[in-house]
Amino acid sequence: MLTPEIKRIAPALLDVYLDDYKEASFVFAQPLPKAASGCVITAFNPYGRKVGIRKNRYLHGLLIDAIRHFRYTNGFGGDKRMLYRETSVFVSCDPRLAWRYLRRFQQNGVYVVRRGMLYLLLADGREFKLGCTLAKRVHKRPCLPRQNRAQAL
Repeated sequence: MLTPEIKRIAPALLDVYLDDYKEASFVFAQPLPKAASGCVITAFNPYGRKVGIRKNRYLHGLLIDAIRHFRYTNGFGGDKRMLYRETSVFVSCDPRLAWRYLRRFQQNGVYVVRRGMLYLLLADGREFKLGCTLAKRVHKRPCLPRQNRAQAL
């Protein structure tokens, strides 16, 4: 079982990935709801450590169980070309719940949508306004490459 305790993560460690986090793109299986608030979260690769496919699928199942009472849309979050991507979900919920999911699923960051605008919330408490809407970061039906650098071999 995952513990919802906060892990002290050195800001310097998060800074290594900060540019990648700020430039993330998304692909979703269905159109996003018109809700103006929610979050995009993954349970893959806790604290940025690559784990195997089975473990990631198990963690994703725990996430789906945790958000089952909310409207959600499955998809992927990753780099622009989707060579590195993690299964993610957009959850129509109060953005304040994003912090709880970030800690529970041991993630370095979560994307929050407030009044239509996209923010990046990091595990060390920092928050960045990304200056765009989530819709601007969503790719329409791309052809996903076979290679996925997010998976441990």
